[in-house]
Amino acid sequence: MKLAVTGATGMLGTAVLNEAAKRGYETIGLYHRTPASGVTSRTLEIRSLSSVRDVLRSLSPSFIVHAAADVRVDWCEDHPEEAALTNIEGSANVARVAAEIGARLLYVSTDSVFDGIRGDYRETDIASPLNVYARTKLHGEVAVQRELPTAVVARANFYGWGGEHKVGLLSWILKELSHGRSLLGFTDAIFCAAPAHEVAAALIKLLVGESSGIFHVVGPEKISKYDFACRVASQFGYDPNLVTPAKLGDANLRAPRPLNTSLNTDKLQSVLGLKLPGVSEALERLAREVRIRGTSEL
Repeated sequence: MKLAVTGATGMLGTAVLNEAAKRGYETIGLYHRTPASGVTSRTLEIRSLSSVRDVLRSLSPSFIVHAAADVRVDWCEDHPEEAALTNIEGSANVARVAAEIGARLLYVSTDSVFDGIRGDYRETDIASPLNVYARTKLHGEVAVQRELPTAVVARANFYGWGGEHKVGLLSWILKELSHGRSLLGFTDAIFCAAPAHEVAAALIKLLVGESSGIFHVVGPEKISKYDFACRVASQFGYDPNLVTPAKLGDANLRAPRPLNTSLNTDKLQSVLGLKLPGVSEALERLAREVRIRGTSEL
């Protein structure tokens, strides 16, 4: 069976390709600018319906994970039309062609579709995005489900390494700590996340099963960015005092961010019988991998 991944050079796209290959799927990485290393890959311009149609029809995958998106939150705030072309129109194009070729589709969305006022959001809660990026991702959800009602929409948050073009939260924290530099940890920014490879494995299970609709695919633990950074420091042998407590507003970011994007995962556990690991357990595993390999892959 053939599984294609858009956004193949990103952290999650890379993880999905790796997890799918372990399970015996023929994998194809679809990219915009730079080829995915170590896998069969093809260029894809998702903003062009004709490009999407030509590529996907020629490949004829049985399964598609659509992880490609413009995730530059502040950039999207200043370029809403371009963000919409990628995150909304591009997603609609992928879903339309998936419907045409009879492929199962999973669209990767974000926890940022909520306003962050209360947290512990369920799939049935009304989304209310605060910035352009989150708004385009939410509209992407709608576009995908309109074009392909059987699609899976996965709102995810993840950490780890493996993407080729962006330093994620974990890698950034470790890089700062390894150089003895202090960093801000936001005490009022609450999230749930899980290692990218764990999220990827869950996405594949949802995709190849009979599920459809929205799922929250994150870790079970609600934690502040400050506490997360402190746990990273402790687990990887750095000084937690290098993490300075701060408020999200102190960062003076261009686009507004929701404070509490924690998601409820009861539906995921009910459908898959799966509970992703908590933060301490996951960081312990990642640190053990680093010790075995002798590198942090930063």
